[in-house]
Amino acid sequence: MQLLSTGETAPLRIHQANRRGYDHTNNYAFNNPQLAAQNRSNLRYFDPEEAANYGLPAALILHNLRHWEEERRVIAPFVA
Repeated sequence: MQLLSTGETAPLRIHQANRRGYDHTNNYAFNNPQLAAQNRSNLRYFDPEEAANYGLPAALILHNLRHWEEERRVIAPFVA
């Protein structure tokens, strides 16, 4: 298992439990159980094509920006 940041306090872990050499799938897990529970109740998604083109962090940020833009339009639909 590899940490995304240094130390045991890293927010996420990357785990590669692949049995085949051609499989490079990573599994991600939260280190903090409270954070994991909070995120299970408030899921966010991303576009796999954007993740392939720009990377997972960028795809998540793009999705988040779109989400909050939609939320803003509900509150103030005619504000540019």
